[in-house]
Amino acid sequence: LAAHAALERMLADEHGAHLLEREPRELRVILPDGTKRDVGRVHKGFDDLLTVVGCKLHAFLVGPAGSFKTTTAHKVADALALDFSSLSVCAQTTQVALLGYMNAVGEYVTTEFRKRYQHGGIFLLDEADNGNANTLAVLNSALANGHCAFPDGMIARHPEFRLIATANTYGNGGSAQYVGRCQLDAATLDRFTFLQWDYDQELEREICGNDDWTDRVFALRDAAASLGSRLIISPRATFEGAALLAAGMDRAKVETLKIWKGIAPEERAKIEARAI
Repeated sequence: LAAHAALERMLADEHGAHLLEREPRELRVILPDGTKRDVGRVHKGFDDLLTVVGCKLHAFLVGPAGSFKTTTAHKVADALALDFSSLSVCAQTTQVALLGYMNAVGEYVTTEFRKRYQHGGIFLLDEADNGNANTLAVLNSALANGHCAFPDGMIARHPEFRLIATANTYGNGGSAQYVGRCQLDAATLDRFTFLQWDYDQELEREICGNDDWTDRVFALRDAAASLGSRLIISPRATFEGAALLAAGMDRAKVETLKIWKGIAPEERAKIEARAI
C-alpha cells in the first residue's frame, strides 16, 4: 500500500475485519463487534496473510532468515483476537510433540497444537522445513478434515482453528544457504496456501532508526545477492549492528561481528567492491 493511503477491506469470513487508515507502517483492524485493535508496525505481506487466515485457510510463509515471519503470524492472531501457540520443529521432533500422549496413569498429556485445534486460535509451526516429513504428515487429516485422532480419541476441529507454517524453503529440500532443510511430503504441502515472504526493507529502516548503517547493510545485502553468495545478511544485522554502534563500538568491528561471520577474504572483497 502507498504511504498514508486509507484502506477498508472486508475479509471473506465471519470475522468481518476491516483494515482501516493505514499509516506507512501502522495498522488498525476493526472486528465485527466494533472493537478496534491497533496492530502497530507490520510487514508488507501482513494484508495477504490476514486475508488467507480470514478465509479459513492454512498459510505457509516462505522467506529468508529474519524476515518477520514469526512476528507477523503472532500479529495476525492479535489482530483477530485469537489465541496463539507455536512449536519450533526439527528433525528430532516427534508426533508426540504435536498430538500428546497418555501417561502411566492413563491421563492424556496435551500439547499446544491440541489446545488450538480443539479450542480455537492460530498455531504456528515454526521452521516447518526442519521437520521430518513422516512426522508432519500426521497433520494431514487434521488440516484437511474436521476431525483429528489424538491419543485420547477423535477430536473435532474448532471452527476458528488456523495453522501457519514458516520455512526458509518451499519444502523441496535443502538449498545452498539452508542446507539442513528437509523435503516435505507433497500431500502435506498441498494443505497450505503459500506466501513468498521477502525482506521488508521499508519496515526494517523504520525500526532500525540509523539510516547510515541501514544503507550500508542494504548495499552489502544486494551485492551479496547479485554475486550469488551464500552469505545471509538479515535484518538482525541491521538491528543488532545499530545497537552496537549506539553503544560506541567501531563500525568496522560491528561489520566483522554482524556481517562477515568468517567469510573468506576474497569473497568479502568482491562483495564490498560491488556494494560501492
